[in-house]
Amino acid sequence: MLPVCVTVPLLPITIFPETVKVFDTARVETLAPVPIVSDLHVDDAVTAGWLAPVKFASPKVPDEEEIKEDIKVNLDVEVTDQTKIEEIVVQAAEPEEETDQVFNIVEESASPKGGMAAFYKFVGDKIKYPPQARRMGIEGRVFVEFVILKDGTLSEVRAIKGIGAGCDEEAVRIVQSSPAWNPGKQRGKPVKQRYTLPIIFKLG
Repeated sequence: MLPVCVTVPLLPITIFPETVKVFDTARVETLAPVPIVSDLHVDDAVTAGWLAPVKFASPKVPDEEEIKEDIKVNLDVEVTDQTKIEEIVVQAAEPEEETDQVFNIVEESASPKGGMAAFYKFVGDKIKYPPQARRMGIEGRVFVEFVILKDGTLSEVRAIKGIGAGCDEEAVRIVQSSPAWNPGKQRGKPVKQRYTLPIIFKLG
């Protein structure tokens, strides 16, 4: 018995989605020996198996040169006086002042309405010299500290340095009875301000 071997050409075959391709030729080979018979002709049917080479190829990835060709950036730009260049400026927002914060120093300090001269005239007209201080011949300055509120009223009035004999209490009383002041301002807005001024006691 003789095997029958036939070589036939095959066209390329593509199988999707896998990238499997079959190339070149396939060899046709009978799976079983064919008996020699006198009446066997070329066109007679026989049982045969197909053996074909299969090549597995990964998807094509562009090489470095192809990538460079795809990405094109024109850096050759002429800059002239007419070239418009926009700048983006990011500024930090100014923190808002705390509404209840009491300032010692502000951009626009608080002041008595009519000025300091009008305030001291008010003090001179309204103050009462303490009898004990008069008898003891006490003179001097009492430093009074207070807070001017946003509406100009005075609060937290206290003597921080005094001369005694009733002068400290009288200085506090006269400041508490003072008309409203012009409030201090920070960035154009009224704020609370701590203030210290002397009240002078002098015997005539």
